Amino acid sequence: METFLAVSGLRLDRAWREFDAETGVRMRAWSYELAAAVLATVAQRHIDAVVVVGGLLDRATALPTTVADAAGLLRSAGVPVIVVPGADDWLGAGSPYEYGDWSGVEVVRTPHPTPSEAAARLMCAAATAPGRTFDVRTRVDLPSGAVVVAAGVAALEWTSPHHLLTSGAELVLDETCTVIPPLVDPLGEARAVLLELSPGGVTASAITLGASPLRFDSLNLDSCPDTDDLNARLDLIAEEGLPVHVTLFGDVRERILLPGFSDWLAPPGMTLDASALQFVVAQPESEATDTADAHFLRSMAALDLPPLERHQATALGLHALAQEA
Repeated sequence: METFLAVSGLRLDRAWREFDAETGVRMRAWSYELAAAVLATVAQRHIDAVVVVGGLLDRATALPTTVADAAGLLRSAGVPVIVVPGADDWLGAGSPYEYGDWSGVEVVRTPHPTPSEAAARLMCAAATAPGRTFDVRTRVDLPSGAVVVAAGVAALEWTSPHHLLTSGAELVLDETCTVIPPLVDPLGEARAVLLELSPGGVTASAITLGASPLRFDSLNLDSCPDTDDLNARLDLIAEEGLPVHVTLFGDVRERILLPGFSDWLAPPGMTLDASALQFVVAQPESEATDTADAHFLRSMAALDLPPLERHQATALGLHALAQEA
């Protein structure tokens, strides 16, 4: 029986632009902590080879030093390491696998399922363009007992009798398919997969290597009467511990200013997600209302703006008019 440790999405040197600078640094540090956890797992268990199914590096932000570090880490595993490039680190001009010293690491360089040098039952296919992965409709002759390894394959479309090892958003452990989620997942646990190949078939089991360093919280704006109340609630969340990622949801009342539009500044380590918010549109009391506020609201209604920008521009205008009154 052969045993493989399969991981995906180590994301070494990713920019993490969705977070502030401090949190981005913490996430990059966690990537290397998880890489060390992978090596420790290899040392503690009987592992024949490590398979990295996409997302080892982010080709948009990877630096030569990162590439050298990644190659050095993998060489120190003590067992063969097979890297199957995916959507984030696809092969081609500018690929991180085109420079640096990758000796001692097997980097798959063909888009067609090809036997791995380290494990002949693993038929590996690399991504060679953005969004281009192995097409499940492709007819290929594979030896009995083969496992197809390719990142980002649509598992629901897999109909081959051969087992598929791929990467995706959610963990799937199925008789015909194993899907590995990103190891560096800011929203949850870091999970890898132990893949055991025997003459009778394939057995996959998940193992947890760590938990996200981020804390997650949420805030319902339905019950926030004004900007000061919103800011006070965010301060309380920050006091509970940083770093924290806060999801804002619910209805934003007419005169509430969100962070970034008010004078409240999120502390380093706090990031806000406003994508789930709904915005209450301020309206004049009636068509006959002849006040500065009413004229302003009618002029704002004529502008073609996204909901968030319209709401916040309106709230800023109403605040300015209130100060002039």
